[in-house]
Amino acid sequence: MDNIFYSISKIVWKFISPDHFLILLLVIGMVCLYRNKIKAAKRVLTFSVGMLLLLTFFSFGQLFLAPIESRFPTNPQLPEKIHGVIALGGAEALSLSESWQQAEFYDGAERIFTFMRFIRDYPEAKHVFSGGKHPGDQITASAVVQQLLEEQGIDIQEIIFEDRSRNTYENVSFLKELVSPQAGENWILITSASHIPRSVGIFRKQGWDVIAFPVDHSNTEGNGISAHVSFQDNIGSLSTAVYEWVGLTVYYVTGKTSSFFPGPK
Repeated sequence: MDNIFYSISKIVWKFISPDHFLILLLVIGMVCLYRNKIKAAKRVLTFSVGMLLLLTFFSFGQLFLAPIESRFPTNPQLPEKIHGVIALGGAEALSLSESWQQAEFYDGAERIFTFMRFIRDYPEAKHVFSGGKHPGDQITASAVVQQLLEEQGIDIQEIIFEDRSRNTYENVSFLKELVSPQAGENWILITSASHIPRSVGIFRKQGWDVIAFPVDHSNTEGNGISAHVSFQDNIGSLSTAVYEWVGLTVYYVTGKTSSFFPGPK
């Protein structure tokens, strides 16, 4: 069942992600034009070009990301005793790392920087990284992070690496099998701020209460729509926002999270 959910989610996202959706609209407009359906072509192409222009000049994604990224406090006060630290993968550039034989990362590498910090700050805690690979990848996210940590002089012998997961639900399920968390333990969860609510909801649904530590923010505090002339940045932030809101909805409907929009207890 998990394999079906994973496959369907990846296929559906290819069509509803904002960048792919705009390309699909342009293709539809061109098809209408070549089939001599001029009125339909004008409507579709006008809408498509209008959206392209708006997204070139305004960062609508920031408006939708703001409530997600501010849902949990940043730099929360941590208890004196920390039993474990978890970092979720997602920033690792797997194909580039494989090709160039060095650890390569996309946006979100703050997850690993913070993980390294907590390895130093809480040496007695369990340190866990979770990240597998997608079909077509030759190496796992865990392998890339292992390489980086070793290059930074960090002893990885005591670090637990989970390398089977393909999505956040599997992150949590496989981690529970590996570390068997006990009631009353304090576990820190490190992931991107936009990813925190959905991640925490999945942990809670599986009976594991974690301390959210959001990193990799896209917004300044309280930021909304702003004029920012960069189609690449604006479509990227909008795609992230749509991905997380759709993820929150789908994971809640399918019973994988504790609530639609998990927040601090």
